[in-house]
Amino acid sequence: MHRTTALYVLRVLVKNNLVTYGPRHFIIERTPEIIHPDDIVIAFKTIGESLDYDQRTLLFNSTRSRLIVYLHEGLFEKLYTALFTKQNIMGRTVMEEGVRHRELPTLFLNAEKTQVRQIPLMEEPPWDFKFLLELGGCIVIRTDDIMKASEECRQFMLNHSQWDMRVELKQMPDGSYMFFTYWFTHRGNKI
Repeated sequence: MHRTTALYVLRVLVKNNLVTYGPRHFIIERTPEIIHPDDIVIAFKTIGESLDYDQRTLLFNSTRSRLIVYLHEGLFEKLYTALFTKQNIMGRTVMEEGVRHRELPTLFLNAEKTQVRQIPLMEEPPWDFKFLLELGGCIVIRTDDIMKASEECRQFMLNHSQWDMRVELKQMPDGSYMFFTYWFTHRGNKI
């Protein structure tokens, strides 16, 4: 199988809402069976080979109801970008126990007054992503594991699915990272 065909096969599954993800793994639901599980395995192997990842970095666990694919961290990030980010699909993540759900803050838009805010700087988890729940919301963190922090941000955004927001991650010159909300909607209304 060619890598573009393999990517197409996986994108079809994502578009049909049959792929969820967790930390460094994808879960493909078998019902409805759009593409045979053996072809899905071949697609993952083909993409791994095309990106020069050893076959030992891919592990497959098949059950009657789903196929779970465990990947090397670098390969997972590349596939997540190709399957979800480039298609502008947020994706569904597997809910993990211990994730706290918080109430959404009230959103105020007012052109009459200008507010000055201090941007929170956090140096250890848990990261307080609630500041991202508004247009122009921002936090700055210092961490050695930015992949884990960005995964936690994705999880936070998925926990608040009634809000559609776009968050950008930038590395600052001092080595810290800034999460910034640059686009925000609520139930189809642009804010």
